[in-house]
Amino acid sequence: MPCIVLPSIFYGPYAPGHHVVQGARRWDLGTNSFVHNVLKADGTFPPPSYIDVRDSARSLVLGLKTSPSTKHKRVLVFPSGIDWKQAVEYIIEQRPELKGRIVDPTKAPPYDSYRTTDNNLQEILHFGEFIPWQQTVLDTVDALLKVEKDWASSGKQ
Repeated sequence: MPCIVLPSIFYGPYAPGHHVVQGARRWDLGTNSFVHNVLKADGTFPPPSYIDVRDSARSLVLGLKTSPSTKHKRVLVFPSGIDWKQAVEYIIEQRPELKGRIVDPTKAPPYDSYRTTDNNLQEILHFGEFIPWQQTVLDTVDALLKVEKDWASSGKQ
């Protein structure tokens, strides 16, 4: 492989036709379990770093298409991060029916915006724009709500 693509924590919708089996393991939801915790009143907040699973897939495909001159390059691929106070407020604004069950946004840890060191993401992968965090968060929440609905209809919740 000409370069190594290093994505962060994956969030986003599941692949079409994917079925999440509910079991005793925390990771049945994959890394979306971090966001699922936000949907609980006593939940915890995820770390700020993330990547939309669709951006991750795109970055990996682009990594396979790089030129031989990028051999031994490592490319960190993730947006600047999510301020979970702002994200939870956004979820409540967009999905008001969740207000009674979602974690209190005022309890979110302070967000220190950061920027990764310039790792030539555009130069090496010609990546373009990331999916906005708002879309990633809502698509993830909607996917998780669908999983919960599937669990409830199968009597597993």
